[in-house]
Amino acid sequence: MNKELRFRIGEVAALVGMTPDSIRAWERRYGAVVPERSERRTRRYSMDDVERLQRIKLLAATRSVRLSIRQVDGMMLSALLDAPSAGASERSVDNVPWRSAADSSEDLQMFLDSEGRIIDATIAVARSFGIVRGRLIGTRFAELVEAYDRAKAVRLYRSAAGRHLGWELNLKTDPPALYRFDSWPLKREGGTLIFVRGANISNTDIDWGGGAL
Repeated sequence: MNKELRFRIGEVAALVGMTPDSIRAWERRYGAVVPERSERRTRRYSMDDVERLQRIKLLAATRSVRLSIRQVDGMMLSALLDAPSAGASERSVDNVPWRSAADSSEDLQMFLDSEGRIIDATIAVARSFGIVRGRLIGTRFAELVEAYDRAKAVRLYRSAAGRHLGWELNLKTDPPALYRFDSWPLKREGGTLIFVRGANISNTDIDWGGGAL
């Protein structure tokens, strides 16, 4: 008997950030995934199915589902997006590896859509908040920020016209911590994403010698 972990469709919907109806539609129309069936004919999804749906959803933000599926069939998860270099203000984020390198950093790195929802993030983000990375997808960046800093967080990603450096935000990490964020827009087909990178500065030395508070 195969004892690999299996998920019900409601659990998959929560992990991927889709509705069960949408998942069923993708299966029926496009064959996006082919889940196993239990003895009662209910769907049972593997972790590979979950990750595949996450990849398709990410790509489908800027292209058709059918084209996204074709692309996912020929690529690995780590090849979805390209992390921008420190000197880049705008560049393409399609089809170039980024996460395998980014995951080795302790910095929080993520891509946001125009509404501030996370469409991809490094493992450091998931680890800092103590949740599975798949559950981050679709979460609004402002929801990760302490209430008194949420307005500032919204301005960080809505000011998409240029690069913004040195935004300090208090995050609801475990334990809570102060992070310094940089953000900048990245053009892609169908719109612009915001790349956000933050470093924990809670334990850094602070110069109290007369600087403005």
